Amino acid sequence: EKKSKHPIARSLVQYIQSKGYKELQIDKVVENIGRGIEGWYQVDQWEVRSIESNMSIGKTQVGVFKNNTCVSQISLEDSLREDALSNIEKLNSIGIKTNILSGDNESAVKKVGDKLELPEQNLFYNASPEAKKQILKTHPNAMMVGDGANDTLAFSQAAAGVAVKGSMSLSLKVSDAYLTTPGIIGVTKLVLIAKETMKVVKRNIIFSLIYNVVGVTAACLGYVDPLWAAVFMPLSSITVVSSTLWGTSALRKIKKGQV
Repeated sequence: EKKSKHPIARSLVQYIQSKGYKELQIDKVVENIGRGIEGWYQVDQWEVRSIESNMSIGKTQVGVFKNNTCVSQISLEDSLREDALSNIEKLNSIGIKTNILSGDNESAVKKVGDKLELPEQNLFYNASPEAKKQILKTHPNAMMVGDGANDTLAFSQAAAGVAVKGSMSLSLKVSDAYLTTPGIIGVTKLVLIAKETMKVVKRNIIFSLIYNVVGVTAACLGYVDPLWAAVFMPLSSITVVSSTLWGTSALRKIKKGQV
């Protein structure tokens, strides 16, 4: 697992190193995206991969295989970030529906879904990288948030791909945005900033259209002579700039966490 950059692999390595075990020389290491990692120790083939098991319901099970025979099982459980539920509620309040799209088993995903108060139809589990991409094809306006190599295909299919802090380098290459701060609050801020920015853009377009339609009509009917047209033209730009500054003030509040 030391050869892998997957978040679960890093957690396992950190835990095992804390126990003081001796490191072995593993050869021919191959990481199978969405499946696990394998390599050779002396004459034996070893593999670490996700498995289905009833040993610990509600947890992700990882099996250690020697020559394709499972010799050990590891139970993993996700711990929710403190701001997860509050930010999902905030996203729901502005019309953003949250789903879980995971390669973990059904019981593990449902356990997290219960903690986040998500309906069962919003939970997708046992999803391979290809399956995640196919699911996102049925959600054309979705934003995908992830951190692993398993999410790269989903990033490419989603309307927007967001890699969180600590993501694998491969995820960073295909994502549209990268969050430099930990926690879910970054996702919420990103959505709010995007919505506020689009609001400013649409408002500015409407102001410009109204101003120009009225101005052109008045000029064609002879109500505005060239001198007044020269005076009114800069006022159009001032209106748009003022509207933008107003929107920028709201963006600053979002960044400070005041909205």
